Amino acid sequence: MAENNVTETTTTSNASADFNVDAFKNEALNTFERNKNVVYGGLALVLGVAGLLYFYFGVYKPNQNAAANEAIFQAQFLYERDSFELALNGVHTPGQPEVMGFLDIIDQYGSTNAGNLANFYAGVSLLRVGQFEQAVQYLQNYSGSDALTQAMAYGAIGDAKSELNQMDEALSFYEKAANYQPNEATSPYFLLRAGKLSEHAGKKDEAQKYYERIQKEYPQFGEKVNIESELIRLTGTY
Repeated sequence: MAENNVTETTTTSNASADFNVDAFKNEALNTFERNKNVVYGGLALVLGVAGLLYFYFGVYKPNQNAAANEAIFQAQFLYERDSFELALNGVHTPGQPEVMGFLDIIDQYGSTNAGNLANFYAGVSLLRVGQFEQAVQYLQNYSGSDALTQAMAYGAIGDAKSELNQMDEALSFYEKAANYQPNEATSPYFLLRAGKLSEHAGKKDEAQKYYERIQKEYPQFGEKVNIESELIRLTGTY
């Protein structure tokens, strides 16, 4: 055992003797000097990306959101007065205050929440002025999370498809609107739209199903639109 300890101590001592601290420092400094451009370049890249992220999310994005919100407020003002062409394209008349339209807002602020909402308003505006195919494109670009506007977007696509005589697709979107986060405001309304379109297409059995669903699931709405009378008229039974 003693002999082993002596051997181990001797070996350790020799290793310590072989290790030169100054040589190690010099080698480390030489390695750093040879690679300092790579090190500094990588550090600069990391700091640059961090700076860009801070600027985008901390400065640019909030400024974009604020500007987009102000712009869409003015466009909505025109929309609510049924000035759909102006709401779409804005007011760019020399000598008058400039107002951005929904299409301008989409182009300039498309990544903001207001830019997303502008797709919805642009789609409905195009629907109202009879540009049905373009309306579908913008409505499909809209992505909403609330129960009302997303359902209304699906329903508006159904209206556009109906105007384009694409009846099966129209019914599909009316059903999608009715089934999206079911609620008393939009669901029965689009079931009624689906029923009326089914009747128009000669599909009375399908229409009856939609009306019966209103009667069962949304009785208050059914009373307002007298859905019982619709069923009596459709089936000829009391």
